Amino acid sequence: MVRKYNDEILRTIKELRDRGYGYERIRKYLKEHHGIEVPYSTLHYLVRIKLGDRRTYRGGEEIPWNPEDCLKDPKKAEKLAYLIGVCLSDANVYSDGKGRYRFKLRVKDEAFVDEVYNALKTIGLRPFKGYIRKEKRHYVCAYGKRFYSFMLTIKKHPEIAKEYIKEHEIAFLKGFYEGDGCLGKRKKTVYFSNTDLTKIKIITWALERAGFKYRIGVSRTKSGKIVENDRIRVIRRTRPVIIISLDSNSSRRFLALAKPCIKEENLEGKLPKDHPKPLSTYKANYSVGMNFILTKEIMSFTS
Repeated sequence: MVRKYNDEILRTIKELRDRGYGYERIRKYLKEHHGIEVPYSTLHYLVRIKLGDRRTYRGGEEIPWNPEDCLKDPKKAEKLAYLIGVCLSDANVYSDGKGRYRFKLRVKDEAFVDEVYNALKTIGLRPFKGYIRKEKRHYVCAYGKRFYSFMLTIKKHPEIAKEYIKEHEIAFLKGFYEGDGCLGKRKKTVYFSNTDLTKIKIITWALERAGFKYRIGVSRTKSGKIVENDRIRVIRRTRPVIIISLDSNSSRRFLALAKPCIKEENLEGKLPKDHPKPLSTYKANYSVGMNFILTKEIMSFTS
């Protein structure tokens, strides 16, 4: 089947690849200009095996994306702040060593994936989404070396995020909440949790700028259980879980302003199990600036 495509067709495919065409655009071009319809599997064989081309394009050429350009547009700036929150909580940023640079989110909540997908499109990327049947998870992914480099820098140095989330703290908190937050079913209290002290400082900085009152506490539990694919998996923590809770008024205000797509979630798997009620055994104080009297507890946890 593959042998019927002559050298002229192969040269055309190579030229299109050099111009940044993806498989869909190549198939459309060949149908319009050569009157042939090439199956995806055959085109994949011609590109990868015959031409030895292992570059990845999603819908076209490498996007000249720049975070500074997003800051000039309020709508894009808001979505970028949201994506930074998602990146610092649940999303993965990685390269496979073959020229593919990915931003990927894989979760159970389809609404969360749709929200991230729309945000990626708004800032000028070309994301795609799907469903992993074996893992029962939805995912959204975007390619782009510049976006990858930007988000990787944010992950390694979260303090840099302040420059990009300023004036869009609610959007940032929404992204982080949907990744590493939850809502108590009875008292409707909003919680944020993480093990990274630097990320917690960014969260509290954003909460204070947005005018929310919060409590902060540290769990001394070093192990716990989470449910994954209908199986219970025991996890071993090397760092304490730091949990931020908003008071009742701030929780209601946050939900009204942020309008998160994930509003209510079971606390199981999100909060540590060393107490009967969330935050009931924590040393906690309402913020008057960032007062980390809990540093001794964190140090004693790791010692």
